[in-house]
Amino acid sequence: MLNHLPFPKKLKYVSDYAAAHHERLDGTGYPFKLKAEQIPYQARIIAIADIFEALDMPYKKPMKLLQVLKIMEFMRRDGHIDGNILVLFIREKIYENYARCELSPSQIDC
Repeated sequence: MLNHLPFPKKLKYVSDYAAAHHERLDGTGYPFKLKAEQIPYQARIIAIADIFEALDMPYKKPMKLLQVLKIMEFMRRDGHIDGNILVLFIREKIYENYARCELSPSQIDC
């Protein structure tokens, strides 16, 4: 669907990144079963953001922030997500603004 949108030249690969963000580094993702070296770096970044946000969906029981980060660490160890990006995400506390805006104060435990 995104392939048919008239993106400007500098955004022409957005649909590729979106399509690949469910791929896993171990090649078990979808839709293409790409291995790590085939997954664009941008798609790996989107995957981290998507997973973080998906672990706190309104139709699920709310999780504490540390629990979400722990699940993401398991996903890194299992070869599902890029460990370098996750380390940056955690070390630089990229999740903080989202947490302040979207989570209840009782969920923010770090």
